[in-house]
Parts: sequence; C-alpha cells; structure tokens
Amino acid sequence: MTDGDKAKMVNIKEKIRQLISDRDYLRMLLDQVSHLDFGFEDIQKAYAEVLGEIIRLDEQLRGMSGPDSDGSQLSDVRRE
Repeated sequence: MTDGDKAKMVNIKEKIRQLISDRDYLRMLLDQVSHLDFGFEDIQKAYAEVLGEIIRLDEQLRGMSGPDSDGSQLSDVRRE
C-alpha cells in the first residue's frame, strides 16, 4: 500500500467519523420531532442519506484495505 493510499484511507475514516457524528445528531433530532407533523420527513430523509454515505465510504475503505483488514467503521452502523 502506498503512502497515497494510506492518506486516502485516513481521509475516508475521518469522513466516516464525521458522518457518524452527523447521524447521531440527526437521530437525536428525529427523537425530538417524531411527534410533530412537520420536519420529521426532512430529517428522516437526511438521516437515510447520511447512513447511505457512511455505508458507501465504508465499502470504499474495505476495498482499499483488503479482505483481512479491520478497516471497517460500520460495527455500530450496520446494526440499525
């Protein structure tokens, strides 16, 4: 693995960490507005988009790190 590949992996892992933080914030918002008639669907859509991006980046990371590597950041995300 080249230094460039390692740098890409670090960047992807950082993006995943940020998206997980965003996901947690959106989950909190969903809990707070789930009883309202407005805003819930928009937040739910954003939440789904964040989860999709986390999964996409994790799959990209797995492809870079190989099948035996523990490069995945999705241990808690895929359970949802």
